[in-house]
Amino acid sequence: MYDWLNERLLIASEETYRDLSNIQGKVMKHRTFEAEIQANKERLDNICESGNNIAEEKPQNRPEIEDRLEKLNVKWQELSDASKQKGTKLGDAQKQEEFNTGVQNIQQWFTEIEQTVVTHEKATDLTTATRLYQKHKMMEKEILARRQRMQELNSQAQDLVDAGHFDPNAVEETRIVMEERVDAMAAPLSEKGVELERTLGYFQFNRDVDDDEAWIKEKEPLLQSTNYGNNLFEVQTLQKKHKTLCAEIAIHEAHKDAICKRGQELVDSEHPEAEQVAVRTQDLQEKYDNLKKLSDAYKGQLDLSLQAKQYYYDAAEAESWMSEQELNMMGDERGKDEASANAMLKKHETLEAAIADYSETVNELGDTANALVESEHPESEPVKKRQAQIEKLYEGLKDLAEERRGKLDETLKLYQLQGEIDDLEHWIAQKEVVAGSQDIGQDLAQVELLIEKFREFARDTTNTGTERVAATNAVCDQLIGTGHSDAATIAEWKDQINESWAVLLELIETRTKMLEAARELHKFFYEAKEVLAMIHEKENLLTDDLGRDLNSLHQLQVVHQGFEADLAPLGNQVVAVQEEASRLQGSYAGDKAKEIQAKEDEVVDAWKRLNWRVKQRTERLHDADDLYRFLLAVQDQMLWMNDMLKQILTYEKAKDVPGVEVLMEQHQTRKVEIDAREDSFQDVVKMGKVLIDRNHYATPEINEKLDMLNRHKDELSLEWDKRWEHLQLVLEVMQFARDAHMAEGWMIAQEAYLKNENLGSDLNEVEQLLEKHSNFEKLVNTQEERFQALERLTTYELREGKRRKMEQERREREERERKEREERERQEQLERIRRQEEEELRRREEEEARRRSEQREAEQRAKDEAVVVAEAEGVEGAPDERDTDESVTEGKMEGYLYRKPTMDAPNRRAPIRQWKQFYVVLHDMSLHFYKDQKTARVEHEAAHSLPSAEGFVEKATDYTKRKNVFRFRTSAGQEFLFQAKDEEDMKLWIKHIQESIHEEAAGKDASPGKKTDKGKGGSGIFGKRRSKNLEKEEKK
Repeated sequence: MYDWLNERLLIASEETYRDLSNIQGKVMKHRTFEAEIQANKERLDNICESGNNIAEEKPQNRPEIEDRLEKLNVKWQELSDASKQKGTKLGDAQKQEEFNTGVQNIQQWFTEIEQTVVTHEKATDLTTATRLYQKHKMMEKEILARRQRMQELNSQAQDLVDAGHFDPNAVEETRIVMEERVDAMAAPLSEKGVELERTLGYFQFNRDVDDDEAWIKEKEPLLQSTNYGNNLFEVQTLQKKHKTLCAEIAIHEAHKDAICKRGQELVDSEHPEAEQVAVRTQDLQEKYDNLKKLSDAYKGQLDLSLQAKQYYYDAAEAESWMSEQELNMMGDERGKDEASANAMLKKHETLEAAIADYSETVNELGDTANALVESEHPESEPVKKRQAQIEKLYEGLKDLAEERRGKLDETLKLYQLQGEIDDLEHWIAQKEVVAGSQDIGQDLAQVELLIEKFREFARDTTNTGTERVAATNAVCDQLIGTGHSDAATIAEWKDQINESWAVLLELIETRTKMLEAARELHKFFYEAKEVLAMIHEKENLLTDDLGRDLNSLHQLQVVHQGFEADLAPLGNQVVAVQEEASRLQGSYAGDKAKEIQAKEDEVVDAWKRLNWRVKQRTERLHDADDLYRFLLAVQDQMLWMNDMLKQILTYEKAKDVPGVEVLMEQHQTRKVEIDAREDSFQDVVKMGKVLIDRNHYATPEINEKLDMLNRHKDELSLEWDKRWEHLQLVLEVMQFARDAHMAEGWMIAQEAYLKNENLGSDLNEVEQLLEKHSNFEKLVNTQEERFQALERLTTYELREGKRRKMEQERREREERERKEREERERQEQLERIRRQEEEELRRREEEEARRRSEQREAEQRAKDEAVVVAEAEGVEGAPDERDTDESVTEGKMEGYLYRKPTMDAPNRRAPIRQWKQFYVVLHDMSLHFYKDQKTARVEHEAAHSLPSAEGFVEKATDYTKRKNVFRFRTSAGQEFLFQAKDEEDMKLWIKHIQESIHEEAAGKDASPGKKTDKGKGGSGIFGKRRSKNLEKEEKK
């Protein structure tokens, strides 16, 4: 032991920590070394304990023993201190290696940045200048982030020095070199930023000047046009367009001033292209002033054109109105009836008054024409001629009005007579509708009511109609006798009235006969309906109740037998309905015959269905009887198996080997009883299978009972085997204890002989003692096999050793899988970050291309609209109203989180408890998990989701293996741990999940039984917000 301690002390004293190569392996090796030392602590304790025991037995050797034990303890303490000190220095070396790695990464990155700064890429246009400037800004942001990392490394270096690192000079030197290199790069980076900003300003100025000059060039042709409008609407349209153009010019003036100001700033800053900038600025100002002059000149021409076109418009309105009135006067329309004739006469009177009032309008037009002539307007002669035409047209209109009035008075009298004749024809037509009705009622009571009402109708119609027809014939004869100009038309009206009256009388007689025949038919349907209702009543009395047990089932069978006896009278009524249907079918044909046959078939079918249900009810009662007998047999078997299982699971503790043998004998007795019950068990199974084979209505329940019976039987056999195996193990342990006790007793009995210090006083006594000792050795040899048997491992020990070995192998396998999984996840994370950076660069390029395309399209649309406006004719267009299409993006909380399942259900741990990263979206009261951000953005289905409703979320203060971890538990009992990027991100997630839970609870309280209608957008958990984790990932 002492040599081993010296050997290990030499190893602990080696300064391997000074070489930082493979420091991780050295740390792991030292941990194994410390574990080996701790494993030998028990060995040292055993040696000390054995030494103390020997010292107590042999006091004469105590000083030597204590001296050696003291040396061992001192050496052990030296080894422990040396191991602890080496472990501390290896930890410092490991931290130094991590620090050096961080510094190396920083320096490698700054080397790449220095190469980028040294590279001078010249911008040739606005796009490349913008790209270079944005790239430079991104570089500055990355440098700022790296400086934060440098501060962390400086803090780490200071911590190593303050903690008494074994090589502080190397750490400090590395830190100083890193800071000097970063500081040296600040000035070139700033100079390059200023240069890129000036270049971008120059190209942006050129682009804005080009855009304004193109706009001025586009508007100049509109102001140089000689088109001043051909009519009032065109002139007004041109004035509105010109007003719009003037407003646009005013707006562009502010934009022009801003461009000129930026150009002056470039000149003042002594830009290399300052001369060109000044020239372009002056040229732009001159073009804009020329555009304003053209606008003023065009406005004056439009005002002159508006005066003439306003007169022509008013004159055209007057001519149009008078021409329209002439058409009304020249028409031969006399009206279609008396009301229209009266209306036309009144309308004509109104027109005459309007014509008289219109003289004021004609006079106003004359005044306007005289004013234009006196002011020497360029179009004064055409205006004078136009006014003379209008006055002549007005005089002719008044003459036509007088002629039209005489014709309308002559027409009114004829329509008065026609109104009286039409009213009589309408009355006869109304009565024909009633007399020609095909309604024969829906039942017997209704048809009898119809017969009574129609008798009253026929009596009243005959009396009133006779008087009105006679009076009308007298009026017609009087008008024909006076020689009316339309006598032929009046005679025709008289014949039509007399013919209609004869048709009405014939319809009344036909309707009376039809109602009498319908009474017999409805009486048949009434009786058939009564029989059908009785059948349905009997059918409703049939229930599906099969009782709760055999006694209630027998009572239901007795009731069913009485029900079958009550069906005989109902059968006689069904036969009577069939005979009446046969008689009626001889009197009817077509649809009525089919309806009678259908009603008869309905009654017969209902009767057959009732008989079928009675028969089915009888069969189901028999099946229920068999089912209850089967269930009783299953219950008996279950009670016996539960009792037997209870006996098996009642563990009695044995105190010795005979007690164990008694328990095993009792257990075997139970096995015999189980085998004896096998026949009755198979009978029950056979009974159930017979019921299933004949398609019993309770087949699922029977299958369930058979499965339950088989499961309990298998469980009983399994528990018996487990108990038997346990008893065998107990017997083996008891036998070992008995043999060990006997061996120990034998050894104790022999100790007295071995402790005897009598070595004999003479030769004979010594020979006797030798012979006795020889016999004792033979006795010991005979007991050797007995002791070897005790040293053999028991079955329990062998099983326990095998279990420990399998557990060790499982832990090693899980550790290997964990390391492989972590390495794979790290590689996937790096690849995902690289893809995101590429996607971001591509998105920005696409955005720039899209912006340029939209700008070109906007310019093209402006040109097209200008062309359309210039070519529009005739109608003043109202300004377009364009609805704003508000694209509302549904809000969400999202970001990357690491997740670890801990519980699958209440009191059940998750089988796989490993950390895995997901892109998580909190949306619609649920947490949706995606593989990455791209999958979530293109609206793929989530890999899976967790409802947040009625859930619980809190900070996982009891979990210390990782930082920034919170716990989420669903209403179903599932529990998960989530790790956020930092503490602020963790608090943000907890806050929004709690808001989601409270929102759901508030919605249920406000509208019980209804879903809460939540709008899109908004704030809270549905606002457009992202986690800090996601923002950092996008910046990278």
